[in-house]
Amino acid sequence: MKKPGKEKDTGKVFVTRRAAFREAKRDHGVPVSKQPYKVVKPNTPSGDQHKLDNRNRMLYIFRILISLFGFRDTEEREIPIREDKEAFYAKKDKQMEHFNAGEKDDKLRKHYYFKKR
Repeated sequence: MKKPGKEKDTGKVFVTRRAAFREAKRDHGVPVSKQPYKVVKPNTPSGDQHKLDNRNRMLYIFRILISLFGFRDTEEREIPIREDKEAFYAKKDKQMEHFNAGEKDDKLRKHYYFKKR
């Protein structure tokens, strides 16, 4: 299992949403079969707390155990994976639908783009 870390944007484009989601999980040490501990929607009190807005679809929060020095020394971490809508920016720049992933309280810099549903 990979240790989660602060990595730069992948820029990878996946054929399906599922493939992008699975790769985001793998890159951050979340087993692909693991279900989220919490799912947060925008425009809800919990969504406001997590700073979600109309650009976001959903925030999936996973809890994983990280072994530091063997089985006795473990640490629980939360790994957020946020699903974002397609976005259009100035100068005709376009960002495909994607997942952002990273450590909790990180800026979620890694992008996993996927083709529209």
